[in-house]
Amino acid sequence: MAKPAALADLHALWQRRGMELYVTLAGMAGLILIAALCGWMGARPINPVKGPRLIPWRFLMVLAGAVAWLVGRHALSLAGLIPDQ
Repeated sequence: MAKPAALADLHALWQRRGMELYVTLAGMAGLILIAALCGWMGARPINPVKGPRLIPWRFLMVLAGAVAWLVGRHALSLAGLIPDQ
């Protein structure tokens, strides 16, 4: 039984770009975890005994979120859901 043309094209795309998609999704998951960790660290109360925070947690959270958004857009283009730019 032959596959429909659209399914055959999707299968060929998956065979060609499948590993890249897995790596991209793993990277996006890692960036989301980093953003969540930085958000949690930035929301903790300030301890005056320890002094000022030397790591800008909220900036790192926003940066990781922005990069995760870009990686997510790349994953959608690898899956063929949006056109490449």
